[in-house]
Amino acid sequence: MGRAGEARPDQAVHVRDDAEPDFEEGGAITWKGEWKGKAYEDKGTILKVEPRRRLQYSHCSPLSGVPDTPGNRHTVTIALPAARGQTRVDLSQDNNASEESREHSEKNWRGVLEGLKRLLESTAPGARTLMV
Repeated sequence: MGRAGEARPDQAVHVRDDAEPDFEEGGAITWKGEWKGKAYEDKGTILKVEPRRRLQYSHCSPLSGVPDTPGNRHTVTIALPAARGQTRVDLSQDNNASEESREHSEKNWRGVLEGLKRLLESTAPGARTLMV
């Protein structure tokens, strides 16, 4: 993301060229883009897929300054539980190295969720306000 809340096409999830883009458990996932003028390529692994319910994956970014080892990867979980006839988005990320790192990730995720909210409210017929 260039700024919190600003989603750009280069921030989309990219699956390796030699991988099937069907998000199978154990498959590789990469994100490519630019952050503050610096190109990056984050990597992860799809850990769990429950269509229309949950996606869980590991994630490591070279921009964090730590090597990409299992102990340095975050686990991101996105769940879509039903809530009073609607769908809620629950997102969690573990293994933050510090409080500052956690706050940085929270700010970035808030921007992503706010962008999703704007998109859904602008395109869904009869859309209702989403709580972020």
